[in-house]
Amino acid sequence: MNGIWKFQYSVNAKKRPVSFYENDYDISEFDEVQVPQHIELAGYDKIHYINTMYPWEGHEYRRPAGTCNHIGEGMFSEASYNPTGSYVRFF
Repeated sequence: MNGIWKFQYSVNAKKRPVSFYENDYDISEFDEVQVPQHIELAGYDKIHYINTMYPWEGHEYRRPAGTCNHIGEGMFSEASYNPTGSYVRFF
């Protein structure tokens, strides 16, 4: 799986390219990234590393276990900020 992959960064899952995995999807606007690699170190989004405590700004709601029937803005993939990467590689 190592190598160069086509890659599209999205600020959240709602803005990701839909159906990008289909053979006829136009990926000409996708960038290329080396895999494996953290997308933050490839220049996408901000680096989150810290050696004391994991940073969390509190902007996204973290749904507790056992509450799968509850949905709404700010929950997991519905969050306004939830960096998402879409990868494509042909074998």
